[in-house]
Amino acid sequence: MRKLEPIIAVMSDKTYNVTKYVLAALLIEVVVLTTANVFGRYVLNHSISWAEEFIRFSFVWATFLGAACGYKLRELIAVSVLVGRFPQGYRRRVGLAIELVISFFLVLSAIYGVKLTHHALHQIAPATQIPMAFAYACMPAACFIMMISNAHHILLYLRSDSTIPTWGENW
Repeated sequence: MRKLEPIIAVMSDKTYNVTKYVLAALLIEVVVLTTANVFGRYVLNHSISWAEEFIRFSFVWATFLGAACGYKLRELIAVSVLVGRFPQGYRRRVGLAIELVISFFLVLSAIYGVKLTHHALHQIAPATQIPMAFAYACMPAACFIMMISNAHHILLYLRSDSTIPTWGENW
């Protein structure tokens, strides 16, 4: 397990870095397209016909990728009132249990996200003519990214000398 942890840690860091840059590019694209569409609509009296739909898809992708980034850094909302009352040894066990439950839900979400994406393969978005599967694919993609971070969190909890905080504690 000691040999596996550095590999998972590198995978987690690299996927986080790529996801972070894709997320930044999506947000820049949303700002540029929204500005261009507003300018076109109110100044030129001609809006970009596909912009609203593309911006909507980008927002959906940004939401899921942002959740993956937040999960990696453990910056998502957590209720730590109960966990904070446990002694340090129990906090690690509770943290590990939380990560195992999260991994279960990530696997379920990824499976059903793939099924949903598959069902949407033949649906086409009206303005962009992009398959709707593109919009739905953000769910399994983000789940797979979060699974890598989840595996790293679990391995850190299993390491006896790890100082990983439980959910709700400062990183």
